[in-house]
Amino acid sequence: MPALERWWIIWRADSQDKLSGTIVEAQSRPPLPQDARSIEGPLPTKAAAQKEVKRIEGAKPVTGGGPLNPVIVAGSAAGITDPLGLFAIGHWIGKLVSGLTDVHMWISLGWMALGISLFLAGLALLLKLPQRGAAIGARLAAA
Repeated sequence: MPALERWWIIWRADSQDKLSGTIVEAQSRPPLPQDARSIEGPLPTKAAAQKEVKRIEGAKPVTGGGPLNPVIVAGSAAGITDPLGLFAIGHWIGKLVSGLTDVHMWISLGWMALGISLFLAGLALLLKLPQRGAAIGARLAAA
């Protein structure tokens, strides 16, 4: 029985950041070479891999000057690896700081605090009215 063919594309960029793909055959995901940006695959046939390379290499640059690159693997674009997951922690710290400095969040919290305080004041008044009514009735009955 023949071995299952799996085709992978190793993407590299030149000095002008133009992508070029190299097609390799491997049973499992090949290791990312030092000069490569990312690996795409597995693709079922070599023809499918060639078609994908032709599609990406012929793509027009996106506005902003960079090439169209839908196959970036997180961290491998700049050659930086993140074994401890610190990039994700930094992302969430940034989200927290961004949320804390958002003026609209504080305005919403102010409205909620006002609503809660008015609700509690109304509830306290509602609970004290029967006691005051009984005290006034007792004074009137004694007079």
